[in-house]
Amino acid sequence: MADSPAMHRVVVTGLGVLAPNGHGLAAYEAALRGGVSGIRFIEKLAEQNFACQVGGVPQGVDALMPAYLAPDDLLAMNDAMVYAAIAGIDCWRDAGLREISPEAAVDWDTGAIIGTGIGGMQTIGERLIPMVDKGRVRRLGSTMVEQVMCSAVSAKLGGLLALGGQTTTNSSACTTGTEAVIDAFHKIRTGQIARMI
Repeated sequence: MADSPAMHRVVVTGLGVLAPNGHGLAAYEAALRGGVSGIRFIEKLAEQNFACQVGGVPQGVDALMPAYLAPDDLLAMNDAMVYAAIAGIDCWRDAGLREISPEAAVDWDTGAIIGTGIGGMQTIGERLIPMVDKGRVRRLGSTMVEQVMCSAVSAKLGGLLALGGQTTTNSSACTTGTEAVIDAFHKIRTGQIARMI
């Protein structure tokens, strides 16, 4: 069946991966082909007396961060935001798009749909609740909202890449990632936007 004139062709031009079993396309592919799991014992879960003490957490992120994010950016970012930024920047670079720069002009033809199951929980648990419980709400700081909103993952990436198209976050349990890809496909297919992350 031929496409109608209103429909645009959609292709994947870049990929970015920051997974518990590998960072970057080559490492991730090698892990998949080698049957390497990213699930491991998490000491912090044991310290907190969780019955389940295993999880899938990307490794070596602290060493990666300086190559991707400025110290000023990191002051207002939690782990979820950092993970999304690294994978998103890798995707951007893999697609061969323009150089990333704080002075870059807004790219009105590019947007992002970055999914999350629950964003900002780290910041809520470690900073927001303890400070509220102590009555220190005036010391929460201006970046608190930015870090606890579910859309923090897409908002930060959109700012880093100067995206001017729709930049949003979806959340649909186990289908979140698939839904983000499908929604992005439809945005391009129907001509609403030229590119989506």
